[in-house]
Amino acid sequence: MIDTSATKWLMENVLFAGLGFSTGTLYHEVWGRAGARHWAVFEPIAKAWPEPNNILSTVVDMVRVSGLVRYGRVFNGAAFESLAQQSSVAQGSVDVGWFKGNIPVFVLFAGLTIDSGIFLDHQADALEERYYSFGVRIHRFTFETWNDQINKKDFGTTYGTRVTWDFYPDCLNGDWLSKAKAYVQQTMEKLKQEL
Repeated sequence: MIDTSATKWLMENVLFAGLGFSTGTLYHEVWGRAGARHWAVFEPIAKAWPEPNNILSTVVDMVRVSGLVRYGRVFNGAAFESLAQQSSVAQGSVDVGWFKGNIPVFVLFAGLTIDSGIFLDHQADALEERYYSFGVRIHRFTFETWNDQINKKDFGTTYGTRVTWDFYPDCLNGDWLSKAKAYVQQTMEKLKQEL
């Protein structure tokens, strides 16, 4: 599969909305999404507290929520002749850890996802999928794993894993290509010094 998207970030990179498409031999999809990432929803509680409370502020700042809704239009690919015509996804997670502003320094997260599904059963109804996920974010690095065990129809190990590096903060600030080249040069210099 090849995926691409354009995302607009709002409210200090907490809220987002975007459009994108996916294409491959299995299917093609055009989609839109909106949501929040690392939203400090409990922050008003700490601010409304009658007296400054450092412990409460610290705990409130460590707990964030993230969520996403996505709707897509699905088109058949070469591998399947019959797929659901539309797809919808709702996803939520709780993030616990240390943040510098809205940038994760070290965060553990757990989430749930409900996906309307693109594959059809024998009556041409979409097969809904549900799964949970766990992961860790260390600054720009993320490791995440998920399993569809909560569907109660799992007859074997069905899980996924994703490892990502977030280039976002640097990519859109000024000349991203020059910054990327400088980053590679700095990394190469560090490697040479260590060798």
